[in-house]
Amino acid sequence: MANVLCSDGEQDPDILAANAASAALMVSDIPWNGPVGVVRIGRVDGKLVVNPDMDEVINKPIVYITLYFKGILTAVIN
Repeated sequence: MANVLCSDGEQDPDILAANAASAALMVSDIPWNGPVGVVRIGRVDGKLVVNPDMDEVINKPIVYITLYFKGILTAVIN
């Protein structure tokens, strides 16, 4: 569980929380097979945009969250 304490209000904090958790695990002594990188991909004006503002993706039918691990696309969530 991650709590985002500060955000600009334009980006959904779930992506920030996932990347922050990955960074925190990387600097800890906890053994794991990271890091991971998470981005949101949305369609804005017919073009795919990485990490679009929430205003741009509200009520849009195509929004993906992608997870990269060791150079491999491991998850696409729609």
